[in-house]
Amino acid sequence: MKYVILGNIVDVSKGRKHNLSELPNINSKRIIGINDLRNDTTINLTDDINGVEACEKDILIAWDGANAGTIGFGKKGFIGSTISRLRIKNTEKYNEIFLGKLLQSKFDYLRSSSTGATIPHINRAALDCIKVPQIELSVQLRIADVLTRAEKLIAKRKESISALDEFLKSTFLEMF
Repeated sequence: MKYVILGNIVDVSKGRKHNLSELPNINSKRIIGINDLRNDTTINLTDDINGVEACEKDILIAWDGANAGTIGFGKKGFIGSTISRLRIKNTEKYNEIFLGKLLQSKFDYLRSSSTGATIPHINRAALDCIKVPQIELSVQLRIADVLTRAEKLIAKRKESISALDEFLKSTFLEMF
């Protein structure tokens, strides 16, 4: 199988700090921070007009801090100072979900190659040299779909285990 390095596939742009909006309006933009890479529980907005903007097709990576190496995608807004945007140069050849899942699988590698004694920072050279298999876009889409469905099933399984634990606790308390 042939591989290409990630540095030839994406352009990387680092985010910046934004001021939080006191009175959000229709022109306010979302600020994407580290917590937003995992969920959408707290959405912060800004009225800043300049920034590095991410679209749903971009891959986002926590560049520094305790969560350095965390990957997210499918988000839209200005990216914060600890986030970097990876924008695919040729979207007809590479799929963002496929690349995002591949990078998620490289979390340990990214962390072990990070720089900084107290605050880890992603090593750009280590990120750029990640090998990406050259496979057809249709195959990438199938792989991304299977992985996404598997993640959803795992999440549902975790929810059922948690519900079962709560049921067992309440049954135990009821008995005694």
